[in-house]
Amino acid sequence: SRWWTYVLQNQAGRFSIGQTDDLDRRLAEHNSPQPGLGKFTHKHGPWHLVRSEPHPTRSSAIGREQETWPLIGRGPGKLDEHRVR
Repeated sequence: SRWWTYVLQNQAGRFSIGQTDDLDRRLAEHNSPQPGLGKFTHKHGPWHLVRSEPHPTRSSAIGREQETWPLIGRGPGKLDEHRVR
């Protein structure tokens, strides 16, 4: 299956980064009223997808996710958009 690295943004301009094998399902989980499917995103949503990148393996997606975190600091925060696009 194909894996994805994704960047979400909420109405306050905050960002969250993750990786998944199903973008639609994962976005729905982040926006779900059910707690436990994304602690930070559940509390600070709703979220919309602002970027996604396909990867052939989960390892590759995790590597890209880890490369992208420093762009927004330690955890979700303000993202310098021109550096990610």
